Amino acid sequence: MNFHPRIHPVNYSLLREFPADHPAVRALQVHAETCDICVGKEIDWPHLGVVGIDQTWFSDVEFRDMRFSSFAYQYISYDLFLDGWVESAPEATEAELGFLEDMPKMRTLLDECEQAALDAQNGGILPLVKTAKEFIDAMECAILFRFKTVGIPYSGA
Repeated sequence: MNFHPRIHPVNYSLLREFPADHPAVRALQVHAETCDICVGKEIDWPHLGVVGIDQTWFSDVEFRDMRFSSFAYQYISYDLFLDGWVESAPEATEAELGFLEDMPKMRTLLDECEQAALDAQNGGILPLVKTAKEFIDAMECAILFRFKTVGIPYSGA
């Protein structure tokens, strides 16, 4: 099976150990694809005929103006390391708990962005918002599946 080249090598053991439909492998694949689809799309590349796309809105969560591109750099554009899976951690890791804690905020920000895009008739950003939401869902699934598999109690955020 071919895996996305953006998947960080520290996760390769998971790619060897689990099938492609395993929640951890799926989270890695979706994250890599989400980086490709969502990050850097605000940049114009005139020599390639690419016009940048972005969405701005005032966030009721952040109490400030936001941009989809800022969301993408903050919550998507990083080297994903599924530390709980790779290290077979017997307890929830700080990264897992941090992601689960940030998840409601991420979802609300994306909902706000989506509504702003609809209001502004900025249909081009909507597939990016959908992709970002799919990444959050895939990560949630991978983390909660690990908790269930290992027997880590989690009552939700």
